[in-house]
Amino acid sequence: MTPLADGLWPKIVRPGSRIYLGGGPACPAALRDLLLARAQEIGDVTIVTEMAMGAAPWALTAHEGALRVLLPGPDSRPEGSGAHVENTPCGRWQVGDMLRYGMPGADVVLIAVSRPDAQGYCSLGPGLGATLAACECARTVVAQIADSIPRVNGQSYIHSSRIDFFLEAPLELAELAPAAPAPALLRRIGEYAAQIVANGSTIQAGLDPAVEATLAAMTRHRNLGLHTAILGEAHMRLILSGAVDNSRKSVDKGVSVASWIVGGRDLYTFAAQNPHISLQPGEYVSHPSTLLRQSRLVTINSASAVDTSGRVLVEPNPFSRPGSSEPDFMRCTALGSDGTSIVVMPSTEGEGRARKSRILPRIGAAGKPGSVYVEAHNVVTEYGVAAIKAGTMRERTMELIEIAHPDYRDELLQQARRDGLLPTYYHLPPQRPDEGEITASHSVILKDGRRYVMRPIRASDEQRLQAFFYTHDEETIQRRYGYAVTRMSPQRAFESACVDQNKDLALALLDMDQDRPAIRAVGRYYLDKKGKAAEMAIVVDQRCRRLGMARVLLDEMIAAGALRGIKKLWAQVDRDNIPMLRLFQQYPVSMEHGDEPNTMRVTIVLGGPAAQPEAPQYSILQRTK
Repeated sequence: MTPLADGLWPKIVRPGSRIYLGGGPACPAALRDLLLARAQEIGDVTIVTEMAMGAAPWALTAHEGALRVLLPGPDSRPEGSGAHVENTPCGRWQVGDMLRYGMPGADVVLIAVSRPDAQGYCSLGPGLGATLAACECARTVVAQIADSIPRVNGQSYIHSSRIDFFLEAPLELAELAPAAPAPALLRRIGEYAAQIVANGSTIQAGLDPAVEATLAAMTRHRNLGLHTAILGEAHMRLILSGAVDNSRKSVDKGVSVASWIVGGRDLYTFAAQNPHISLQPGEYVSHPSTLLRQSRLVTINSASAVDTSGRVLVEPNPFSRPGSSEPDFMRCTALGSDGTSIVVMPSTEGEGRARKSRILPRIGAAGKPGSVYVEAHNVVTEYGVAAIKAGTMRERTMELIEIAHPDYRDELLQQARRDGLLPTYYHLPPQRPDEGEITASHSVILKDGRRYVMRPIRASDEQRLQAFFYTHDEETIQRRYGYAVTRMSPQRAFESACVDQNKDLALALLDMDQDRPAIRAVGRYYLDKKGKAAEMAIVVDQRCRRLGMARVLLDEMIAAGALRGIKKLWAQVDRDNIPMLRLFQQYPVSMEHGDEPNTMRVTIVLGGPAAQPEAPQYSILQRTK
């Protein structure tokens, strides 16, 4: 390594030079400023940089005549950039090869590194990206040595023999402003999205506030892995919670893998020489071949809008929050057999008259320059989850309308009808007055160890209820309907799904451990005319009996009924339905002869402390006004 002297710059950087400028938190500010001070004098210089953070003086219009700045990957151009700042749309994994093969290539590399260790290795700190590829193909490597650069494990090292010139200068790592506490709306979104994620999954997550709220809701998960382009403070908190141990990853087992570490001082201290974190080049972390080898990969990203066909609009990331979404990861989950992608976003944007829905009939040409379009398996708003993987246009439309803001649902419905996407009998049930204020679904782990979600039945469950009906044997159908029913038409299934939840209650347990959630059990009660009592019924898929599903549904119906002021729940139970009678006997019930000779009338009186579970596990519906 040779100390950098002013007189050497004309030999290092010449007219027409292509310069790779290290980005992320450890941009070599001293080298950057020296270069910009001579830019007009040298002329025709191309700068290639990734993950722009902090000050970006190269973006000023004053440099338009002397510089060309290329930002490969997701569009991260600073606001107010001159026309000389361009984005090269590509995946993060493609940047290394673009440099190697001269598109645009790199003649000179400017990076920030730590002091060499005893073996002569310098750390590249918390940012890697395509830096190693740039150093591999460049003729000259210039390094700013700073004591503030943390030594991060992984491939984030360069040997001092590869550094041609160095400059010792202090460097303040760029930091993201601390995230504000998540409002209730984002916390609800996070709680819904967390229910989709199974224990043992490998997670990729962006830096959007809704994504970070999802990570905050996953602290009770276990055996998670991390494989993400950017590791931020929300990821760190998830690791510290004990939810992440990387024990079940199929690739890079035992370590959390990222290409960039972006956050504040606490995060950089946490990452320094942490044996459980491995920084790897972007061409490895984001490459499709790497992602396809990662079993049970779950991607969690934000979006600007979604249309009712499931098309997702991802706009350029705000300059202050790089890496809000990673389309590379979202696309690869569509190729893997067991991967899933989750898009999290509020149902609206803007306020007052400027407010508009983020769920649209069609996106068309919407979006800013640099926007990309992808598909997702699940879309989550504060109104619930739309599971649209492998769904038809009709199924996707129904599910997405139901998680749109109530003020826009009718408009979306009318447009879908004009487009011929929905049958004439489809309509929306009455809105619950508390719909936007409560959590309306919960994760449940039953005796088989599988994941289930309990939530109110929605109109879009029409085909799920149809499939559930055809799992019944003749005995179940006779008990449930009182006579032999041989078929369940789509319209009849819709009528069963489209429930006024302000009056009656209809709950479903959905099996989440498959491509499309399937109903495994249904619990209902029907309010009588006086509103003081309700008849209840529970039906469980015969393949899933003895797992505790009926108990879970009964507990919730008791809790919801008590909150609504209902005095008693009752049911007609066949005398030979021994499992259900035994379940009821575990509650304070009264039994008497039923309306038919072979039935028992079971009554549960609500409102007293003895009649309710001591600590209800679920609270789906609040008292209606």
